[in-house]
Amino acid sequence: GKRAVGKIKDQLKAVSEEVHDAKSERLLGALEMTLSGSEQAAVRLQELAARLKGFMRVDEAEVKLADLHEGLDNTLAMLAAELQGKGIEVQKLYADDLPELFSQPAEINQVFMHLLQNSIDAVEEKTGKIAIQTGADPNYITIAIKDNGHGLEPEAYAGLFELGFSEGNERVKMGMGLPLSRQIITRHGGRLELTGSLEEGTTATILLPLEN
Repeated sequence: GKRAVGKIKDQLKAVSEEVHDAKSERLLGALEMTLSGSEQAAVRLQELAARLKGFMRVDEAEVKLADLHEGLDNTLAMLAAELQGKGIEVQKLYADDLPELFSQPAEINQVFMHLLQNSIDAVEEKTGKIAIQTGADPNYITIAIKDNGHGLEPEAYAGLFELGFSEGNERVKMGMGLPLSRQIITRHGGRLELTGSLEEGTTATILLPLEN
């Protein structure tokens, strides 16, 4: 009922205030607009609360084994309203039995958020497509996020990681997102690269080393 919904909203707000995150603020705003007070809404809010806590990993700043598929799914849940609003098709090409990775899950989830938000901003409504493919070999886990949005000349992608490049550029509207994402991946011993073309869109590829 309405009392249960209100309690869940308070829990979500508490998480949002603790992490001071703009994405969670927008999420809460969207929930305020759509909340019906029904039992179904309460169940949906509980699911979103769990996803939000999983995405933020407030209590897990330390390095630990993490499920990257769970991180991707939680990030997609945070972006669900934007994906649905633009009618974007998301294809998850997840590898079976992807190894867990020693990492800082909250930081890796931030990278997923930056890259997926960048793809959402770049694709057209109703025709936008984003494919997420994961894989592993004995040394690395690979996560590739490919979209069919506004691409660039191949040689221009390296410049997207330069501070200040994004100002006025339609491909990137995220300010510091890409440089910070590369810094996070580099601190984890990995690599983050952007490739693509005007015709084919853009692919962001993350390589993260596995412990041997």
